[in-house]
Amino acid sequence: MTLKDLFIKCVIAFWIIDFTHTVFSADEAAKTPHKNILFIVCDDMNTYLLGNPGRYDGKVFAPNMTALAESGVNFRQAYTASPKCQPSRASFLTGVAPWRSGLYDNGSELSEAKFIYDVASMGEHFQTNGYFVCSYGKIQHGYLPNKNPKRPFRYDEYSEKKSDDPPKGAPLSGYGREKYDDDLAKGKDKIPSEDWGAYENSFESNMDDTVKANKAIKLLEKDHEKPFFLLLGFFHPHQPFYAPRKYIDMYKDAPLPPMMNNPEDDLDDVPTPGKKLINDKFFEAINRYNEHHYLVESYLGCVTYTDVQVGRVLEALDKSRYKDNTIVVLISDHGFHLGEKAHITKGTVWECGANSLMMWRVPGVTKARQVCETPVSLLDIYPTLCNLTGIGYPDHQLDGNSLVPLLKDINTERHEPALMVQGGDEYTAHFALRYGKYRYIRYWNSEGEELYDREMDPKEWTNLVGDKNYAEALSEMRELMPRQSEVAIPAGKRLD
Repeated sequence: MTLKDLFIKCVIAFWIIDFTHTVFSADEAAKTPHKNILFIVCDDMNTYLLGNPGRYDGKVFAPNMTALAESGVNFRQAYTASPKCQPSRASFLTGVAPWRSGLYDNGSELSEAKFIYDVASMGEHFQTNGYFVCSYGKIQHGYLPNKNPKRPFRYDEYSEKKSDDPPKGAPLSGYGREKYDDDLAKGKDKIPSEDWGAYENSFESNMDDTVKANKAIKLLEKDHEKPFFLLLGFFHPHQPFYAPRKYIDMYKDAPLPPMMNNPEDDLDDVPTPGKKLINDKFFEAINRYNEHHYLVESYLGCVTYTDVQVGRVLEALDKSRYKDNTIVVLISDHGFHLGEKAHITKGTVWECGANSLMMWRVPGVTKARQVCETPVSLLDIYPTLCNLTGIGYPDHQLDGNSLVPLLKDINTERHEPALMVQGGDEYTAHFALRYGKYRYIRYWNSEGEELYDREMDPKEWTNLVGDKNYAEALSEMRELMPRQSEVAIPAGKRLD
């Protein structure tokens, strides 16, 4: 199946969903026309807190996000369209996939990203349809709204992310100090982002994610003449991994993520382009300093700190008059490696890098304690919110598929693969897909491929390309992958 075939299939699917939604929304609109929306985005948060031993055997303290997941539908196999902040966020905010826009990497020039510069983002589309739209914290990546009226990110109220001051004595980690000293020798006097450690507990009230949660709470306490669409972006657990000490101390005995005894053995069947994407120098350095445990503790402490802020906002919503008329969506923009495949950071299309949190609570639609194992995409958010609120789709093509059928019944069949892309070089990009029980990766600047049976190998340790028992599955995955000639060339880098 070519990408063109997929697009045609998706258009047909959209028509069917839109037709069925007409019946769905007419009945709902009589009761609650235009639900409010609370859309929470966490940065670089992997799926450890979902309790999947295939990812992590330790306990992650995230009671508020866990409660939200249990209150509606938890999509355990949701995937980013691209595993870095800018391309991921640009894609789910506009509904335009990176393989059509050419936006594959951080630092790309938005104006060069075909199909994305002039389209209506979710915020603009809902604003046009009568919503009061607010953005607090990190939502889009690298662009201020309203600076140019043609930019797709516009809001009625906006409060951008602000960086927290580093803790006293930073950099606090051995690797952070090594990086800092190296940068000083090059004339750069800046605390490196590759650092971790603890704030004093009293600093929590000053942290920007706390401040943004406060703003969201105040908005939920107000009267609103229009339905509201609140986009709330938490920066944590993005690097540097600084969190109040009380949260980091919760993980003193936390295990490391599951890895082979010799992590290099996990890379012996990975094609060369895949190995080039691995941040192995960082991995080697933290182990040289014997700081892998401290990094994991600090990351998980950041997760728990974020969960506390999520809980404060959800408590305010549940105490408000808007509880029964507000759609709640919580996602992470992509995953994050903490040592799996000798990699520590984001930016891969393996499960650790691409698997995203996604949970929905929709009054009158979702039932509690629903766990959906169907592979889905963050691209599906835009059309789903349009369907749930009955406002219709924007003028431009949306590349996702509505989740409404799955929100109503998690056993609904879905035949579209979840596609994702990682920036390769200036001419190509690397693609992956999740379909059924398989992950397939294609490196287009070589002949490299990877195939994993995630039921038998949830840690993706054994590449099955070349295994005769999987020849038919490999052929099927190849047919689902878009052709290189059908996708956009990577957009250029910004000059600023």
